[in-house]
Amino acid sequence: MRNTPEYNRAYYLAHRAEQTAQRLERALAANFDAGAVLATLDFSSAPGKTSRLWMREDAQLFLRKLDRRSRSKGRVFRCISAVGVGEPPTFRLVFDKANLPSGDTAEVLDAVARLWGLGRVHIAPVDLTEGWRATAEAMLADMPPASGPGHNSVSWKGWGLRRA
Repeated sequence: MRNTPEYNRAYYLAHRAEQTAQRLERALAANFDAGAVLATLDFSSAPGKTSRLWMREDAQLFLRKLDRRSRSKGRVFRCISAVGVGEPPTFRLVFDKANLPSGDTAEVLDAVARLWGLGRVHIAPVDLTEGWRATAEAMLADMPPASGPGHNSVSWKGWGLRRA
């Protein structure tokens, strides 16, 4: 039953997802080191507004706030982000710990939660025991399937990155 349209589509989507994960892994390795953090932000305080366009706009606004904060400290802001449509929808990003306000973990979480303002915030240091592969898979966990031919099955966006 390998030559059915359903099988071919599933194979195509799995292949595209694997390619995207590999590209994301290379981009993470080229732009970040062991001082990176993985932040997971959800949209739990904004029920009913789960449009991907709306989520992407809010995510971009948050990234602009982080960029402005980093530039005010004389740093270059670099991050990779992905918006997932799980329940609740989540926004995951990897960025340098140097872009966070200094202090203990509670102060950092409080500062990022104030900037986000749309739900819960979870920040964890990136675990590099398996390289960047586990981080790439964690970022792409809740991504939606492709919406048609020519669309990636998963997507991510870079901000201020060097080429991989």
